[in-house]
Amino acid sequence: MVAATVSVRGEAVVRGKPDRVELSLEVSALEQSVDAALAETAKRSEALEEVLREVGVGPDDYTTTGVSVQEEREYERERTVHRGYRARDHVVVRLADPSAAGSLMRLAAERAAARIAGPWWRIDSDNPARAEACRRAAADARRRAEAYAQTLGARLGAIVEINETQGRLRGRYGRLPSGFALAASGEEPEVGLHPGNFDVAAEVDVTFALEQE
Repeated sequence: MVAATVSVRGEAVVRGKPDRVELSLEVSALEQSVDAALAETAKRSEALEEVLREVGVGPDDYTTTGVSVQEEREYERERTVHRGYRARDHVVVRLADPSAAGSLMRLAAERAAARIAGPWWRIDSDNPARAEACRRAAADARRRAEAYAQTLGARLGAIVEINETQGRLRGRYGRLPSGFALAASGEEPEVGLHPGNFDVAAEVDVTFALEQE
């Protein structure tokens, strides 16, 4: 005889504060030769690294994610014209304190002619909101299973199987310029990043055995 079971999905959403923010910074140079493009990009990369050190970003807090060089052409008067070679160096910076982002953006643009994109907000795996969301999702799964069991004239037995599905973040999170606001600070405007409210969602699939009352 096959034992009866009931499978349900428990869901929960909990507010959580992001643990860090990530920014994308790219320096590039367009020159007439590959060597000149690489040399100029290297100079701008050194300037960017100096800015990172100045605002307190350590070497473990940024990662080079791409270096490239390619020919640039432009269509002009029914023909393709060679414009030179574009070299790029791309890094991703991780900040635990978003307040440093304003100085970083301004100085990176001024001193290294960096192109800036982001922000991307991250909630770490050990954030308390994640554990709370898991607890509430499990409780929701039991409540749903009990509702089915009572309606069918049965009671819940042991857990047969449990599987966590992919959790996710919800909330205001986008790229610049929609993700930043300008706030005056003395004579130099700074960019302030505001994470807003994020929802941490958890989902769990649970199968319970059913016992006849």
